[in-house]
Amino acid sequence: MSVGEINWDRLLTTESWAATLQTLVDASARALGQGNMEDIDLLQEQLRTFIKRSPPKAAMLDTIASGVLDDLMASDLASGLAAIRGRNAELQRQLLVIKGVTVDAKADAARLRLEPVIAQLTQTTQSLEKLLKEYEDAKDTKNPWYKKTRDALSGLQALLS
Repeated sequence: MSVGEINWDRLLTTESWAATLQTLVDASARALGQGNMEDIDLLQEQLRTFIKRSPPKAAMLDTIASGVLDDLMASDLASGLAAIRGRNAELQRQLLVIKGVTVDAKADAARLRLEPVIAQLTQTTQSLEKLLKEYEDAKDTKNPWYKKTRDALSGLQALLS
């Protein structure tokens, strides 16, 4: 049971490389379980291509792919299948690491995009505080803009807290 054509040029993230390797590992286990030599040969070629084309940041995945390739070349199908299952567990551990790093990176990126906004809101809050103090110093608290300024300041302070 081969995995068909893989569009290597569409694999842009470590997650997509890991998902492709997962597909290759699963197909390798099936092919060994069925003793399908034609699929084993095709999977060996796809694993070699995976190793050649994967980016440096996927080096830990190349290690797993190399191991699966070695397992496919083993003469004893039962031991090869057991070894691939072990590599599948190793791949699952790597996937957890990749997903954790991806979540952290996305959170960091979101924070970086919001920092200028937060800085601007803080500056606006400070300006409104000064304006409100000027109204109070001038005893101009009946001015309709005093209430609007106070409400805007309260809203910004709630947003930033």
